[in-house]
Amino acid sequence: MPMTQEELILACLTAGNGKYFDPVHIQKLVFMFQEQASQLFPEKKPFNFVPYDYGPFCTDVYNVLRRLAENGKVAIAPSSSGGFNEYAITADGTKDGNNIIASIQSPFKEYLQILTDWILPLTFEQLVSTVYKEFPHMKVRSVFNG
Repeated sequence: MPMTQEELILACLTAGNGKYFDPVHIQKLVFMFQEQASQLFPEKKPFNFVPYDYGPFCTDVYNVLRRLAENGKVAIAPSSSGGFNEYAITADGTKDGNNIIASIQSPFKEYLQILTDWILPLTFEQLVSTVYKEFPHMKVRSVFNG
């Protein structure tokens, strides 16, 4: 059975081990995992990312995060610098997320963890620049010249 939008978000946030994701990190993690593990989505990818100001973007990511927050699976908090929200898995969401991750076949399960661990410490500039190098078609509407 294909992974749903909610399952993909829960798996990605769970791989962060309780860390908060800012918007660019969660958008790019979901995008990159969906692209690089495309065999997990043989019929249709859960999210339809389009090129935007800072690379791949999908409004549905935020809609799903809000729904999951309403159900107690995701915590949403204002960033310390202001201007945007940050997202983390809750204890309740972690239970679901761990079950989803356990159902992902290897090596994709390991790849999700490696990708998450790699993405989280990157700065905005580092992450967007790397995505543009790997997925140049996502740079076409960019306002970022990194």
